[in-house]
Amino acid sequence: MKRLSIDEIVFLAKLRSLYWVKASKEGCIVIESQWWSNPRLCVRCSKQSNVDGAAREKPWPAGCGGVLRDHSGKIVANFSGSL
Repeated sequence: MKRLSIDEIVFLAKLRSLYWVKASKEGCIVIESQWWSNPRLCVRCSKQSNVDGAAREKPWPAGCGGVLRDHSGKIVANFSGSL
């Protein structure tokens, strides 16, 4: 079995993530030339989710978080907390 270098592992992770984003994010445009340097900044979506939350069955805590964006979609602040 061939051993992969860390660079090869990172490349494969980014490649699989790129394919997943392209297949699952309807209405999003992926700028592939920028994907390799910073994947989080190269996806432009018409519908962006700005908040999310998670919870388990009691007595586990719940939490929420989100981002605030400017008119161009750039993240200007984020928040999170437990409920």
